[in-house]
Amino acid sequence: MEVNIVDLSSIMGVENNLCYGIARTNHMADQKAQTFQANQPMYVYFHLPAGTSPEQREQTRLTLKRRYLLMAPDVFLVDKMSDVPDGVPFIMGTRGASPQVREDVKKRMDLVLDTTCPYVTSQEAAARKLLEEGYQLVFCGRPDYHGLPRLQGIAKLSEKQLYIAHRPEDVARLPFKRSTRIAVILQTTWHMSLAKEAVAELISQFREVKVVDTSCIDSLGRVPAARKLAEESDVVVVVDVGNVARYLEEEIEELGRRPDGTHRARAYRIEGKQDLQPEWFAGADKVSLIGGINVHSQVLAGVADRIREFAAQPQPAA
Repeated sequence: MEVNIVDLSSIMGVENNLCYGIARTNHMADQKAQTFQANQPMYVYFHLPAGTSPEQREQTRLTLKRRYLLMAPDVFLVDKMSDVPDGVPFIMGTRGASPQVREDVKKRMDLVLDTTCPYVTSQEAAARKLLEEGYQLVFCGRPDYHGLPRLQGIAKLSEKQLYIAHRPEDVARLPFKRSTRIAVILQTTWHMSLAKEAVAELISQFREVKVVDTSCIDSLGRVPAARKLAEESDVVVVVDVGNVARYLEEEIEELGRRPDGTHRARAYRIEGKQDLQPEWFAGADKVSLIGGINVHSQVLAGVADRIREFAAQPQPAA
């Protein structure tokens, strides 16, 4: 069995298979640690997607604690401001927050770092500009995207609503006239090719549709790579920490469902090597691994080693 690890660091120009926003955060934390040390726990706002397990939440907290170890004795992960005491040292996580949450932070907490990913702030700027120009804002991406509360908060400031068109069939449910001016932004961890059917339906239904591609550079590498793996592999394992790479698993499965698909790779999404099941690889000649934005190369290597162990085990007699 051939086990192939897809290393996207050369595509994105970032070491260790991490997106630019995460690498930037580490650099900012290292710099801040030289001048700031707290004698009480630090709170980090890092909104996790719906369906995140307690184990995933704790794993994320421990990752953040390691990142800020020199700055505070402990780190608490929060996604509700009501869980944060007044006056404590506070870090805005890479996924950012709505304007309303940011205002609360300014009033009640000691903001130590704002590590919001630059691709998130770029998406926010696009949303504000389009709303100011009088467009109705339509979001193309997953309905459980972690950034929706942030974008909904921005729309609320303009006394408008954020609408979602994940699939083409969602367009029919939009409460607009044909003459309504429509603006589209994309999920940061998305890819324009994943939105093209929904965008095409919007264009067919409305006279004016403006599309701004707000996906991040991470998606530019991972989605095409996942498609290539689906064509070349028997099994594709998506290693996902924080439930942010579900779109890769869905894209691989979707390729297998299309009538013209000549290859049907099996896709599995895991957090780590402990989730692997040996029966997934029965009869497979080529297995490929691809990680989400929070996955270190060492984690991928550990998963690959475990799969090779499965392959080396004697197979039961027929």
